[in-house]
Amino acid sequence: MQPIIPVYDIMGNWGGTKAGFGNGKNGLAELFRNKDNRGENFNFLGNAYMEMKFLNHFTARVNYGINFFSGYGRGFTFIDWESNERLGSNTFRENHNRFRSWIFQQQVSYDNQFADHSVKATALHESQLSSFRNINGRLDGYPIELQALWYLNTAFGDPGTRQVNSSGGTNNAKESYLGRVEYGFKGKYLINLTARYDQSSNFAADKGQLFGGVGAAWRVSDEDFMKNVSWINDLKLRAAWGVTGNDAIDPNSNYSFFGGGPGTTFYDINGTNSNVVTGYTATSAGEPVKWEKQHQYNIGIDAVLFENRLETSIEYYIRENKDFLFRPGQPGTFPYTITPPFKNIGEISNTGVEFSATWRSNISKDLRYDVGVNLT
Repeated sequence: MQPIIPVYDIMGNWGGTKAGFGNGKNGLAELFRNKDNRGENFNFLGNAYMEMKFLNHFTARVNYGINFFSGYGRGFTFIDWESNERLGSNTFRENHNRFRSWIFQQQVSYDNQFADHSVKATALHESQLSSFRNINGRLDGYPIELQALWYLNTAFGDPGTRQVNSSGGTNNAKESYLGRVEYGFKGKYLINLTARYDQSSNFAADKGQLFGGVGAAWRVSDEDFMKNVSWINDLKLRAAWGVTGNDAIDPNSNYSFFGGGPGTTFYDINGTNSNVVTGYTATSAGEPVKWEKQHQYNIGIDAVLFENRLETSIEYYIRENKDFLFRPGQPGTFPYTITPPFKNIGEISNTGVEFSATWRSNISKDLRYDVGVNLT
C-alpha cells in the first residue's frame, strides 16, 4: 500500500487504496482480521524397550515406538471493504488432520571372542504401520461476520457454497527381516556381511525385495612391519559394496481416482448449469512399479597420526540408482490437469571423493582446540 494512504480514514474505518494508488492491502487491517484464526497441533512420541542377556554371549531386545499427531485449523476471510479490488464474499475454512504410526522391533544378537577370533551376529525383525487422514471444508456468504457463527452450518452461510474441498488419507505398512555377521581375526582382518528382506504396501506388485552388502577392512598398523613407524597410530584400508532400497512413493498411487471441477468437467448433464459432473481421471495408477535400488561401491583409507593428534579419512565412491522412481510431468497439450503415475525410469550415477581431517591438540592442561576440514 502506498505510504500516503492512512491506516484509518476520517470516519475511523480502515483506510485503503483508491483508483490510481494500486491494489495494495492495509497490513494492519489484515493482522486485525486474522487475529482469531487458529492452528492447534498435538504431538505425542513414546518409546519403550526391554533387554535381556542370556547364555553368556546372547542379548535379546524388544523395542516399541509410537508417534501420534493431531492438527486442527480454522480461518475466516473477511471482505476488505477498504480495498480497491475487494473480495466479493467472505469465507470460513476449517480443517482437521490426524497421523499415527508405530514401529515394533525384535532383535537377538551374539557377541563372542575366542583366541584370535571375534564374531558378532544380529538377527532382527521389524514391522511398521502408519496412517494419515484429513478433511477440509468451507462455507461462503456469512451475512454476519461474528466469530460465534464460525461453523460449517448452512444456517449461518450460503447453503449453495458449503463444500468439502478435500477428504483423504494414506495407509502404509512395512515389514523387514535383517541379518548381519561381523568377523575379525586378531583385530587386523575384518569382514561383515548384511542381508535384509523388505516388504512394502506402497507397491501393488513385487512388494518384497532382497538387499544386502559386504565390507572388508585391513588394519595395516597392526602388522609387524609397521611397528617401528611411530608417527602412525592407526592405519586401515577398507572397501565395501551394498544395495539398499527406496519405497518413498504415495501409497495411493496404486489407484486411479476420478474428479471434476469447473475447468475440467463443467458440463451439467441435467441442464441446470449448476452441477459439476465427476467424470475424468484426476490421478492415474499406470503400470505397477517396483523398488528403486541404490548400489554403492567405496574404497577408503582411515588414519590416526602424530600421537593421535591428526585423524584423517579419504574415500572414493560410486553410487548408482537403478529403477529410479519418478512421477513425470504431463505434456503441455493436455486439456486438463492430471496427476501422472509413478514409473521406474532411468538411472542416476554419482562418483566422487570425500576427504576429512581433524587436528586436536592441547595448549595447556585446561585448554584444547580442534580444527577440522571436509572436502568433497
